[in-house]
Amino acid sequence: MYGEPQYRPVDENYPVTPISYYGISKHTLEHYLHLSHPENSLSYAVLRYSNVYGPRQSPKGEAGVVAIFTRQMLQGERPTIFGKGDKTRDYVYVADVVMANLLAVERSINGVYNIGTGVETSD
Repeated sequence: MYGEPQYRPVDENYPVTPISYYGISKHTLEHYLHLSHPENSLSYAVLRYSNVYGPRQSPKGEAGVVAIFTRQMLQGERPTIFGKGDKTRDYVYVADVVMANLLAVERSINGVYNIGTGVETSD
């Protein structure tokens, strides 16, 4: 969604510069919501999740690095870290994401909100 960050933590005012079609599609939806709100009195809350982890997360595929690394270590494998290992991510527990969703629905505040901890953790 944000591209390569120039400062951290990345806040909701950070310029959106997607570097993938997936990021572009997510940002496009935000524009539709923003335009629909005054015309239709549509309430909306866009929740931009950081890296969510927790129980039942699938270790298959390329997403969910916590589940992937956990599976690899439990199988006696060495986790694969790409690059120099100096990248950081903001990991947020799934229960906190659930709470954020419930608050967004309960409060009906129109806007865009980053859901994360604001804490960098290295791979």
